[in-house]
Amino acid sequence: GFDRVDRISRDRYLAELPALLRDIDAAGLELHVVGKGAIPLGDPLQAFMLIAEGYAAAQANIERTKASARGRRAKATSGRIVGNGHPPYAFDREGDRRELVYRVNPDRAALVAEVARRIIAGESRESCARWLDSIGAPTPGALWGREARGWYSRTVVKVLRNPALIGRFRYGDLIVVDDALRVIDVETFEAIQAALADHRRDSQRNRKAEYLLSGRLFCGCGRRMVGRPGGPGSRWYYCTSRTAGRHVESCGEGYVLSLIH
Repeated sequence: GFDRVDRISRDRYLAELPALLRDIDAAGLELHVVGKGAIPLGDPLQAFMLIAEGYAAAQANIERTKASARGRRAKATSGRIVGNGHPPYAFDREGDRRELVYRVNPDRAALVAEVARRIIAGESRESCARWLDSIGAPTPGALWGREARGWYSRTVVKVLRNPALIGRFRYGDLIVVDDALRVIDVETFEAIQAALADHRRDSQRNRKAEYLLSGRLFCGCGRRMVGRPGGPGSRWYYCTSRTAGRHVESCGEGYVLSLIH
């Protein structure tokens, strides 16, 4: 039995409904719909009416889905956060879908800030994941009711790459900006992205190098500088604007050779 005709088929357009009804009838089975009882599939008119009703219900579902998407987009366009799915790691959500708001969770925001500091200082993602496990920090999955399996380096990266940390919330091709929800400042976020890019390059090259001034040295434009390997045996510092992607334009300043090994 089914509660609605359009529930008979998983296909939103009910393309296979006529064939399905034919197979049910050929198998000598009965089809029951809530409020209608048994449907006499052997009656061509009854079968036709059932198919027509199913198509009408499916079309209504499609229109509701489109209307819901338009509503969410209008909400994002007006500058309000659209809360699809789970909130970013450093946030809690309050209210229902219409009145949804995000609140910064102080404890998790402090964890993010500490991990950011460690990454900028040159600590590896794996080391940060082990530290989070050692202090019993909840993983994103655990917050969402999943089985707790500990922190992974990729989880650390996913948390730190989320522009929600600087009050930028994405919905499709739209960005909702709420500076009141910043967990870290833009400069720190840029430094994190640059440091993560460095970690990836270093792991790909299988090089282990320490950059004592990474995150402590400042470019002429005022942004932090981070380290990266250069030619054989050389290490350089460069402005975080070079790897911040679309978040900021590169300042164009040159690299600084590190003489400290």
